[in-house]
Amino acid sequence: MPKPRRGAALAPEGVEVVPHPLRVRPMGSLLFADDRRSLREEPGALGALALLPDEVLMQILSSGGARELACCACTSRAMRVLALSEDLWKACCLEEEMAPGEWLRYDPGGWRCTYRRRRGLPAAPAASLGATHYYYSDVLYAPWHCGTAAIPPRWSRFENVPRVAASGLSVEEFAARFEAPGQPVILTGLASGWPAAAKWTEAALRDRFGERHTMSLPAFFDYCASNADEQPLYLFDKRFAETSAAGGGAEPGLAADYAVPAYFSADRDLFAKLPGGCRPDHRWLIAGGTRSGSRRDAPPAGVTPSADGASLTSPVSLYEWFRVFYSSLAEARGGGGGGGGGGGAAALEATVEEGEVLFVPSGWWHCCLNLEPSIAITGNYAPRCHAARILQYLRAGDEAGDLVSGVPHELRPRLAGEFEAVLRTHHPEALEGGEGGQPRQDGGDITPQAARPSCAAVMGREPQAEFRFDF
Repeated sequence: MPKPRRGAALAPEGVEVVPHPLRVRPMGSLLFADDRRSLREEPGALGALALLPDEVLMQILSSGGARELACCACTSRAMRVLALSEDLWKACCLEEEMAPGEWLRYDPGGWRCTYRRRRGLPAAPAASLGATHYYYSDVLYAPWHCGTAAIPPRWSRFENVPRVAASGLSVEEFAARFEAPGQPVILTGLASGWPAAAKWTEAALRDRFGERHTMSLPAFFDYCASNADEQPLYLFDKRFAETSAAGGGAEPGLAADYAVPAYFSADRDLFAKLPGGCRPDHRWLIAGGTRSGSRRDAPPAGVTPSADGASLTSPVSLYEWFRVFYSSLAEARGGGGGGGGGGGAAALEATVEEGEVLFVPSGWWHCCLNLEPSIAITGNYAPRCHAARILQYLRAGDEAGDLVSGVPHELRPRLAGEFEAVLRTHHPEALEGGEGGQPRQDGGDITPQAARPSCAAVMGREPQAEFRFDF
């Protein structure tokens, strides 16, 4: 299926609609069709399967492999539309085990073409149906629209996160104004002087790393420039420091191209004082093209958390959330509604520019949508002002250990005890009660076993009846 190459990230207020190559249209367009007839309703189009909705048909097709999809695509025009869905072929490419030394190379023609090339098959002809009825389906059209439509400027026009020049902000001022009260802030000029600011261009990284990983960096950049996925692949690498330095050369890895700001340095990070093997993952390289982004936490509207706050139900993609729910977020500003950081606070929005650092305090639901191809570093740290709350979280039960990444499973039961030992050595006052914690009980436990709260409650963000946001 040919893909339109993405141009500018931002579009005029009226978003241009890219025609679907297989003549798929949203269900509402059927009301304006001359004969009010969809391709799936033609005689023999789907046979007995016509009784099933498209959602179920797609689930059935997803249970098969590439061979089954290819066979189904030959049965009828309607089934061809379903079986050539890019999401199905993307799954075939990503779920199939790769041979040693093999790299995944995305074909600009789409995931079906990528699969054929990987298998050494001739290039596939452009997917088309010729002159026929349109296939009216929201299930098939929504992913295409979210993967090809440009980003409206109104989604990034409003900002209410303070900006502070790092050159005039001491560590003590940062801790008092932003860290302790849990106030998000954008620190300007902080990353502008890093070697990464000049060395992490697409051309330089292509030349520097080439084909070293499962998907080579040049292939990933090509994918970012040409795909039309509703959920674009997004690089989120916690081992970038080690893997980028591997290869036998004398050149240092990417970790040498940036410096951890003093506000988050190791001497202020309690996790950095944990013994080897017990420190959770704390730094990641993140990169992606336009429309990609992080959805681990999210803004108000359209997302439902589980009772313990550990999992979420949300729209399929970031673009879908913005398209459907962003207007309600904008409307909530006027009435002081929202729910960005709890306590009735309005949601915060900002566009982070090159060279800036965004500080997101613990407990703030958040998401990130890339307006253009982007690369960044993100990191976690454990400051003294949240020590009691962190220890309470680690002692909240088995669920807390399950949500800590980077610590071997056999060491996770020890994590709370090791963290308490760090506090005894460096900040014993945190064990005597204080911000975010409670007085010690039961021989050193922060709270009695029977009274241990949920993870969400410990983080100070107990879900509401209609908690609203997205990933």
